[in-house]
Amino acid sequence: MANRGDLISCTVMFQQFKDGKVPIQFTLNGKQITQDKILIAYNPAEKSLYPYIGMGHTGTRVLAKVST
Repeated sequence: MANRGDLISCTVMFQQFKDGKVPIQFTLNGKQITQDKILIAYNPAEKSLYPYIGMGHTGTRVLAKVST
């Protein structure tokens, strides 16, 4: 669970792209929150990756900073 002022990060490790999959990793305040890297299917010629944020409650606000 994230609280006000927490920093959530999702890193896509394009440099580790292999066998049609790219690993991603999530952190909360600099600490890894996933046990292992998550592999997602990715074909750079067919699709792009777009960041999004899903919220569980109405009225919740998020300040997002997206970097490449």
